Amino acid sequence: MDKRIQKTKDNFRATLSQLIQEKPFEKINVKEICERAHTSRVTFYTYYGDKYDLLSDLFDSIKEQVKENFKTLQEKTNPSNSFVTSLKNILTAVMTSESASFSTTYLVNNMDMTYFYFRFLMDCVGQFEIEYPQESRTSYPLQKINAFIVLGLWGFLHVDDGKTTEKESMDDVMHLIEDIASSNIFQHDK
Repeated sequence: MDKRIQKTKDNFRATLSQLIQEKPFEKINVKEICERAHTSRVTFYTYYGDKYDLLSDLFDSIKEQVKENFKTLQEKTNPSNSFVTSLKNILTAVMTSESASFSTTYLVNNMDMTYFYFRFLMDCVGQFEIEYPQESRTSYPLQKINAFIVLGLWGFLHVDDGKTTEKESMDDVMHLIEDIASSNIFQHDK
């Protein structure tokens, strides 16, 4: 991709990321995105059909960050390609990319963003399964297991009980992953 095009799209994604920290996505319009990005609407519509296309592009770029973070974690921490470590690494890769891109409070309180974010997480987990197939099967349909894990772990991490720090919550969720992976949900090949 031409460097100018890449720079323009990066600018639009960064602008949208900033705006969604400040107000609900549904209250953001293309005119506001363009003004903040110091570009014209013509330029915007050259690359995007609407603000939802831009949001999708933003999530795609975060997904690329997740893939890179996951690959790095796998190389560092999982030479034997352990199923449980892979699950932990994909979660860590998602959480690292998420915290760099979104306020979790915003995601919890905004249904439009929650839907887009759910799709993003499902794509990340699906990509993980394609690129790093594991020697295991599930007792239930894989899409349903993915949805359960994605929503459950994300909710587990982001429900503020007022008693645990972010690090403690992350430690708890890593133990939960071990419990889920060693349960009867997954049937590991020997």
